[in-house]
Amino acid sequence: DDSEKTDKIERAIHELLPDKADNGADISVSTGTAIHSPDEAFCETVERADKLMYQHKSEYYIRTGKDRRRH
Repeated sequence: DDSEKTDKIERAIHELLPDKADNGADISVSTGTAIHSPDEAFCETVERADKLMYQHKSEYYIRTGKDRRRH
């Protein structure tokens, strides 16, 4: 199942990152992972991954109450 594969990839990325930068600042990463299918144009795969990244960013802002985006 592709969702299991993408979840595994995203967990691996997050496990590699430290919680804090050298200066003590929090580190966070938003990921969007999509498995490319041979019957799909590569740009469509990238678009799916991009949409997932923005979805994850939105979920993060809601979950943490942090929103560093400028309005």
